[in-house]
Amino acid sequence: MTVEDRLRATSLAITDTMRPVRPLTLPPVADPATEGRRRVRPPRRWPPGWPGWLVPLAAAAAVIAIAAVLAAVRNLPWTHAAPSGPVTSRSDVRISAIPRYYAMISAPAGSAVLMGNASTSLLVGDLRTGKTLARLNPPPGTRFSGVTGSAGDRLFVVDAVAATKGVFYPPHSWYLLRVSPGAAHPATLTRLAIASDYTPAGVVGLALSPDAGTLAVMYQRVGATAPNSFSIGRLMLRTYSVATGRPLRTWTEPKTIDDLPIIEADNYDGLTWLSDGRTLAFRYPSEEVEPQTVRLLDTAAPGSDLVADSRARVTIPWRSGDCKSLLVTPDGKSAICGRILIGGACSAQKLEFDEFSMATGVLAPVQVIYRYPARCETWGYATVQYASPDVIVAGLEVQVHGGAQQGPVTLFGALTTAGIVPLKIAAQPYYLPGAMAF
Repeated sequence: MTVEDRLRATSLAITDTMRPVRPLTLPPVADPATEGRRRVRPPRRWPPGWPGWLVPLAAAAAVIAIAAVLAAVRNLPWTHAAPSGPVTSRSDVRISAIPRYYAMISAPAGSAVLMGNASTSLLVGDLRTGKTLARLNPPPGTRFSGVTGSAGDRLFVVDAVAATKGVFYPPHSWYLLRVSPGAAHPATLTRLAIASDYTPAGVVGLALSPDAGTLAVMYQRVGATAPNSFSIGRLMLRTYSVATGRPLRTWTEPKTIDDLPIIEADNYDGLTWLSDGRTLAFRYPSEEVEPQTVRLLDTAAPGSDLVADSRARVTIPWRSGDCKSLLVTPDGKSAICGRILIGGACSAQKLEFDEFSMATGVLAPVQVIYRYPARCETWGYATVQYASPDVIVAGLEVQVHGGAQQGPVTLFGALTTAGIVPLKIAAQPYYLPGAMAF
């Protein structure tokens, strides 16, 4: 199937999303490696430089990729969502439980970062004081596309991709970000010796271990077979030594899922290290097959099969936009999901954050943590940027019309059932999974 065929199919899928939402049917717990049903995904975000017939679709994607200026949050109409059998309470928030230092990819307001036609910078900040420690520009000829942090909030790994227009899956380069508050240079970038540039491939998972010693990368190879036509490889997970850049272990899915990987969403699959430093959590399959499961992989155990050597812990029920942003708490007990709604799904549903129990494997959310009261007009992102047993840091950007809110609404802060408690962050956030780390 060519890219043209895929985009035409996506156009039909967008039309289909404007129909009434189908009744929710909870599938039995099953391994998606052996059974699955095709599902519709949101419209893809393609770089510029495509033929003229793609201009309208590219323009629509650019609108979806807008990053708005961070707005002050006062007197917003928060409402309590009705939880579904809650087993935890998110009514209060412990901001002191959030790591002090963070790194966030930012871009000028109104720019289409995904299209490769906007510059990005890396903002390093202090959550306690609200001060910006440093704003770093990417190495020449590149733009930042992802960042992941360790438990100590002083070491991060940053992904940069070549800023070449019209290149679908540009080469990657990897950098260690070291935060040194009070030093002459409070933030420094050092090139890592990781040899693989993942070209061409889509990186859909990025996670730095709690001790900052191991980098995990989940990716899918893509090979060009003809102009605008690609062959798709198997989803793979690889770990690297941060100190040496040497690859440590590789796991591969048993069969290829015919689905082009998301462009420049470095942690779309919610790759998360648990606090034991040896277990990785991730969502599988990446997007287009249901049921979706959150799986756990013991990186110290033998084996190289991404599915057979991991275990499914919770099945995510299918609803449009569910769990497009996912992080698992380091204790492995909860999966926190944010919804992404585009087009017709906006008129039928609302943005929300859900919490799933990893302990019981239940099919329904154990709690709706927060539901945004207004419906989105064109698009809406509910992204999980940090998750722990004590606090969740979330971003919400939504295009709305009517009532008290007009145009893009941008919220950022700690998540509770009563709303989003603003944090001391002054940036233009890049609203994709893997765009912020603590």
